[in-house]
Amino acid sequence: MIHDGHRESKLSWKEVLQNLKHRGLKE
Repeated sequence: MIHDGHRESKLSWKEVLQNLKHRGLKE
């Protein structure tokens, strides 16, 4: 999933980081 973040850098790397953080907290 991290790889996708780099590829989706066009959307918003900030959103990707937030998603990763949310996932970490949920796990």
